[in-house]
Amino acid sequence: MPEPPPPAPPPRRALGLLAWLWRPLLVLVVAGGLGLWMWGLPERERPERERPAEATPEAPAEAEPPPAPRAWRPREVRAPAPGCTPQAERRCADGDAWWVDGCGVVYAKAQECGVGLCRGGECEPAPPPGCGGIPPLGRCDGDVAQGCEAGYPFEV
Repeated sequence: MPEPPPPAPPPRRALGLLAWLWRPLLVLVVAGGLGLWMWGLPERERPERERPAEATPEAPAEAEPPPAPRAWRPREVRAPAPGCTPQAERRCADGDAWWVDGCGVVYAKAQECGVGLCRGGECEPAPPPGCGGIPPLGRCDGDVAQGCEAGYPFEV
């Protein structure tokens, strides 16, 4: 008995189509798998999205207004802590010079600096207006740039 002939190879046209389509099909399979996985997540793990306006419940007519933002309050002036040395040091706090007792508690304003700067517990004198002859945008003098920041001249 003669042997049966070997199976015929697939047509060339089918191989060319498969070679061209395997990448897009792989992308679709991976995207579909991720979509099914995300769809199966519990509600608390899903990313939040905005709900349509008609789905949100109407606010009751007697709704309370939102709480007012906390207002800024200046630092309280207190007596030095009992058993602590009063006026042990001066420290800058909130832009002014304050007395600090021996226990490290800021308790009384020593000097108000106003628009001046506070450094090392002392108010610096107010700078002369305009930094002298330096223009507002500064100037270059060779390799040195001169400028004015908050009334104080500087060089770079």
